[in-house]
Amino acid sequence: MINGKSFFLQHRQFVDLALRTNKMKNYLVIALLLIVNLTFGQHSALFRIVENGKVGYINNTGQTVISPKYIEAEEFSEGLASFRTNGQYGFINSRDEIVIPASYDFAGSFQNGIADVYINNEVIFINQKGLPVLPTNFKSIRFIDSNYLVFTTINGKSGVYDLKKAAISFESKKYTIGDFSGELGIVKRKRKNRVEYGVIDKSGTFVVNFGIYSDIKKFIDGYALVELEDPKSIDGVINTQGELLFKRPHQNHSYLYKSFHNGFAIVNLYKHWLPVKKGVYSTSKKSYEGFIDLKGKVVFNDTLIKSVNNFSDHRAFIRDHNRNYNVIDTNFNILNKRPFEDVKGDGFLNGYAVVESDEGWGIIDANMKYVVKPEFDYIHDVGIIDSMFFFRIYELGSKLYGIKDLNGKTIIAPIIESFDTEGFKNGLLKTRINNKLSYINSKGAIVWQAQLSKKEKDNSLNITHLNRGYFRAYSKTINSEDDSGGWSVSKNEPKPLTSNDSQEKGLGIVAEEFKLYIKNYSKDTISFEAQDSRLNLKLQAKNIDGEWKDIEYLPSSWCGNSYHSIKLPTNSYWVFDLPKYEGAFETLIRAELEYIDPETKEEKFIYSNSFKGSVNPGQFWREPGYVPRGIMDPYSN
Repeated sequence: MINGKSFFLQHRQFVDLALRTNKMKNYLVIALLLIVNLTFGQHSALFRIVENGKVGYINNTGQTVISPKYIEAEEFSEGLASFRTNGQYGFINSRDEIVIPASYDFAGSFQNGIADVYINNEVIFINQKGLPVLPTNFKSIRFIDSNYLVFTTINGKSGVYDLKKAAISFESKKYTIGDFSGELGIVKRKRKNRVEYGVIDKSGTFVVNFGIYSDIKKFIDGYALVELEDPKSIDGVINTQGELLFKRPHQNHSYLYKSFHNGFAIVNLYKHWLPVKKGVYSTSKKSYEGFIDLKGKVVFNDTLIKSVNNFSDHRAFIRDHNRNYNVIDTNFNILNKRPFEDVKGDGFLNGYAVVESDEGWGIIDANMKYVVKPEFDYIHDVGIIDSMFFFRIYELGSKLYGIKDLNGKTIIAPIIESFDTEGFKNGLLKTRINNKLSYINSKGAIVWQAQLSKKEKDNSLNITHLNRGYFRAYSKTINSEDDSGGWSVSKNEPKPLTSNDSQEKGLGIVAEEFKLYIKNYSKDTISFEAQDSRLNLKLQAKNIDGEWKDIEYLPSSWCGNSYHSIKLPTNSYWVFDLPKYEGAFETLIRAELEYIDPETKEEKFIYSNSFKGSVNPGQFWREPGYVPRGIMDPYSN
């Protein structure tokens, strides 16, 4: 354990060194990048494992190459993997040698010879020698390809950077850069009350100028859907030279729906000739889909067809109003003899499609022949990867996956709970079997499986990011014992205060022995704003400057039903478990609680007593990404 002052001084000295180092000659930077590029393929593939809460690595035979010893460590990328010791990150190679010392609050992975690392929420882009290789004012980057990247700067500029020349191709503060597809990227700028779109190449030269289109979609198959700058809504399509191939108004609720594939795009059509109820502008019952070609001609218009899928491999699935699926070619001939009940994704991928018939799920080729008989209860959406597919057979409620090849040979019986949908990598597939991380080879053998941890569960938490809010409580309305005081997902009910607390007054919050108590000594019921029973309550810690900073955060929800109030009656309290944060920086920790003052009805803050603890520097600033797990988890961060 080190004290706070020396810990952060080391970080600041490293930032200064990085800034000075970045002024080296461009030719040296280019030379280092070339050296790094030559070493990308010279390392044996290793696979990340976890045992008893520690990270290590195995080879493709399941042999342990780096024993599980790291608090955190990521997958190897371009021969290096980030690791954490105490509160800092560095990089190791496949021989478990420290190539870049642990000196960062956080570190990403290498891509095209560059990794993002962070100190005090400042990003530095380094090469595999640990040297800065991009301008210090770059805030974020994303690669177009191995030679170019899009960047944003700390002062709000966007541009393209040429890695070979170690120079900026162009930059501008007037517009933002969107998706690149091949040589072309979409840019947009705000003008008064509207947004204008354009197209540029990697040098910043405009292929399509601003002021022509109010929207431009990503180029696919060499074409992009556009919407013209016009008082009336008008669709169009441009090619990679910026030429407008055709345009058409949104007449009778008709509009281009998806990008072109195999020369055709989906167009939304409407049975405008049918009468509707008075006051109804449009209805989904009259809407259907067809195809349009690159000349702007609707070439498939069948009112008996409800929806169509994109063309792929010169085949497309169409669905009628009875939910029957058929396959058509680019001449719009139906190819299958019997309709299908369902299809995975858009349909064909690399010559195969996963379909469902009344006999079960199977796989067909472009000639409508079954390469996998329709006898499975379920085939995973990923379809065929590495000439294999993942299937389920529902027996006694089982939802486990097995693997078969296209010849019908069983690679592994249905024992897999989940798997890496990118498939086998360097000969192994990452899976979860019996609730344990497992790796299997292409022959179906389990080459490595985690052992059950013998470590007793405790409240210790060693992390390097802001922790997500977790203080949940429950309340009942005064008039009903059965009705909760909000959208409750907690059983943490108010408990009565004892007579020993009778001398206290108002609202109290106390941290004691890794428990947190909220006590209402007042004569009034006190209200608290909440999200799905999560109180506006979080822990804070003192940073190196002695300032109280959040080390936890409250997520935002897109669902209005998530927000409600929770009430704590008079002479009652809630109790919560506190995590025992373990980090490299010794400091003081306290809790901050927001509540509604019962007299003024205003929102106020109250703080607990402070107590000793330790955190890692990343906990003061790094908010991790978050992906909602479904409609009942409506959070965006």
